[in-house]
Amino acid sequence: MADSGTAAPAPGQYRVRALVGGGALAGDNQTILVEVGTGIANAWVRAWPLGFNLGTGLHFRLTGGAGRAAPDGVARLTVLLPNGRVDAGGLLGMDLLVLLPGAPGTVPVRRGYADRRFTRPAPQAGAAPTTVAGAWAVCETGATGTGALPPGAVPPGGHVVLLTSPPAILSRLRRYSQRT
Repeated sequence: MADSGTAAPAPGQYRVRALVGGGALAGDNQTILVEVGTGIANAWVRAWPLGFNLGTGLHFRLTGGAGRAAPDGVARLTVLLPNGRVDAGGLLGMDLLVLLPGAPGTVPVRRGYADRRFTRPAPQAGAAPTTVAGAWAVCETGATGTGALPPGAVPPGGHVVLLTSPPAILSRLRRYSQRT
């Protein structure tokens, strides 16, 4: 699993991007978009950013996030990064787990990728949008579309990302009102 940089991830690659509405101040916890090219629809991906204990010199997993691959084979998930310098000299790391679906009744194929490195993206200025416009993705289900979200499209606690340039995370207030 390799970093695709700024290009869309192909199978076996990942990309990390800042989100509009994901925290724009240096002291904010920053929500980022992790896109993983699985090449297979419905693959499930989990990512854990890594913290570092200065006392022991060991990395440890932070909370992270999960998502399901859309029909295009790209899984999108939101991950919360801890407070930190944007201009840090070192790369950040994350652990990835990818489950590839198999035939019904079979055990999915599991792939783990430890300590995948990436540059902390510069925060994007702006507030989280409160309306859906253009293309969107529901991270936890892999659902994608354009225009209005269908009723029940967002599971409880789900994350909607607007696939604009740069991408934006939909305001939680709007997401909750979509389910009613």
